[in-house]
Amino acid sequence: MANRISVTFRTSTSFTALITYNCSLTYIYGLSVFFNETQGIYCSVSEYNSNNGIVSVTCNNIQNNAGRAWTFSLIQEFVYSQVILNETFTVTLEPLSLNIFTSIAITINEDQRAATVFINNCLNISHRKYLVFRCNEFDLLNNTLSNNCTYICYNLEPGSIYFASLVRLPIRIVDKTEDEYDNTFPEEILNRTYKTSLDKVTNSIFDEDSINKNKMNIYFNRPRGYYQQIQITCNGLDQCCLYNNTDWAITIGNCSYCNTISIFSIVRGITYKCQAKTMKENFDDRISDEYNFTSGLEPILYNGLNYFNTSAINLNVISQSDFNSIELICNVDNDQTYPCSNSTAVTDYCSTFLYFVGIRGCNYRCYFVTKKYNYDDKRSNESRLIFFPPKPNLFEYGKGSRWIFLHWAVNELAYIQSFDLFINQTQISNINKSIFSYNCTDLLPNRK
Repeated sequence: MANRISVTFRTSTSFTALITYNCSLTYIYGLSVFFNETQGIYCSVSEYNSNNGIVSVTCNNIQNNAGRAWTFSLIQEFVYSQVILNETFTVTLEPLSLNIFTSIAITINEDQRAATVFINNCLNISHRKYLVFRCNEFDLLNNTLSNNCTYICYNLEPGSIYFASLVRLPIRIVDKTEDEYDNTFPEEILNRTYKTSLDKVTNSIFDEDSINKNKMNIYFNRPRGYYQQIQITCNGLDQCCLYNNTDWAITIGNCSYCNTISIFSIVRGITYKCQAKTMKENFDDRISDEYNFTSGLEPILYNGLNYFNTSAINLNVISQSDFNSIELICNVDNDQTYPCSNSTAVTDYCSTFLYFVGIRGCNYRCYFVTKKYNYDDKRSNESRLIFFPPKPNLFEYGKGSRWIFLHWAVNELAYIQSFDLFINQTQISNINKSIFSYNCTDLLPNRK
């Protein structure tokens, strides 16, 4: 019988051990090493000290047993009258180094809330029960790996940095006694830093302010996890005539209640493409999906004259939104008849100047229509345009000491209800619009 085994050299695939028997050995050449009832072809037995019953056993090329207890039998089939059968010994092989023979691959799930960990070559390091993975520096649990060398970390937060570690726990060396100080392979740690991506802004809703038409309230679901800033950028897509800057960006800091941004510089009549950017130092920015919103057209402002002494007029209007053209629509006021008629005028492309020809003597109720392709027209408040009738040209056709015969003519198309005749600033008659002459009598002589 053997008293003890003393390993003098060991690796993850080989060892040399001295085995002491309680009797002297006269013949060792029949000794063989068996493992799983098969003779070890990479093992050899040599004499170390036959007088003291000590033999040396060396085994090489031991596969898939790093960090594990490897049990073998030393058998001597027959030597003269001495028979040694099935003497069993156990040696713990050295585990493979984590820092040399393996690596940690971490794949973050798309939602950034879980990570799948794969440990390369883990089953060759040591027995799986000694390999644990800790997802972060606060994880003190011994989470063993699965059979396929994976582990899943849950409850991650987007925008975070984690300090994970693969730990090979201490392994008891079974061929050493409890009293020996070096009876354990010490713990080894392989560290790995990984980080989750930033989350993105979702479900953006654009709401026009009910009071200020140039103010837009943007509501959104703020990103999960950790971030420092959110920047919302909008770009005008279909600007035509209004040459304002339609691109803008606004940034807010991280806060637990920030789920809305108000923009005060909206240009009306523009379709905007907006995206939100989640930002944090040392992290890649996370861009949200695109969101489009359209601000409707606004009516123009007209602050010009309302009374005119000419038929052809130029009107200058003030646009309050983008546009393609502006149309003036004028309807005859009251019960005025021919030659008064409804009339319209349209600006040139992108112009705010209108050329309009009215009929003298006509009163118009007018409004302006802001137009742009693919947008609903916007009508302004009503304005009154009043065209004064023209002054008639007055002629003298004859006169006496107490009378004068007058004739007059109107040289342009005009709407006339009647003529008032004044002599020395005194109205002497109201004359039908169809009459263009009048004989003034009973005048004082020698007067102008």
